[in-house]
Amino acid sequence: MRKLLLGCVVVAVSVLVLAGCEKTADLTEPPWSDESEIGQIIGELLWFQATGYYGQEDTTTTVASPIIPIYWWRELEGDPPFSLNIQMNSERDSAFVTVALDISGTLHIIALVDTVIQAVDKPLNDNPIRYAIFLKDTVESYHHGWRLYKISGVWVTSDARSVRIDSVRIRSDTYQDTVMSDSLALFLLDEVFTFTQGEGVSLWVYANDDTAEVYFHSWRLPNWHRWRFSNEGGGVYFGVWSTPVEAGIYHSAFDILQHETLWDSAYPYDSNVWLLPYRVVE
Repeated sequence: MRKLLLGCVVVAVSVLVLAGCEKTADLTEPPWSDESEIGQIIGELLWFQATGYYGQEDTTTTVASPIIPIYWWRELEGDPPFSLNIQMNSERDSAFVTVALDISGTLHIIALVDTVIQAVDKPLNDNPIRYAIFLKDTVESYHHGWRLYKISGVWVTSDARSVRIDSVRIRSDTYQDTVMSDSLALFLLDEVFTFTQGEGVSLWVYANDDTAEVYFHSWRLPNWHRWRFSNEGGGVYFGVWSTPVEAGIYHSAFDILQHETLWDSAYPYDSNVWLLPYRVVE
């Protein structure tokens, strides 16, 4: 996921800074802008970073259909192009930021095809988007007063988009019963999901498709892992998860794929992902 946000945002910062340098020959103009400061904050903060890309790991096995998938993973092509849209208010002390990417790559499936194990590759295109709000109300010595105020999760859609996550339900010792219906809802940093180390969590995904494949991706030392949700029927999927044992800021992904994406060699890549930030405390 570092490629998903951090790498692209660092490029965005470079573009913003270079654009400013190209436009100015006036030595009295300050060598910074509000937009470039916000871009640099995005490049620095863990809230915009993760340590892998959802679905690159190949730790899940599955069973039976036209092709029988044994395991699968996503592979990205280079650094995905991005757009960083910064909308300032009239006083230039508040900014609404949209980070959007265009990710190309390949869905690799190792499958049993007519009793022979074969590689089935499908082109993929994912379009992640996330929101943030920044305020300019703190000390000048920190990015000329700018700070992150609110952040959303990430909403990822593929070119084919028949499947959709409608809501996610979370239950644990910390959260008795919490439902999220929008991965792009903005949170104050103090309101972001916060768990204790190694906390057991029950998860439900409610989707528009009752035959989909649903997975959960999360950091687990020393790399990312994924778990398959069980199909409870009626578009409801259930899984259990333990939070990381090290305190810090993380992201986890709820990942739904149309059934034939993995089980039919001719069907296109069809996915929807919610990537949510959360904090683990001691």
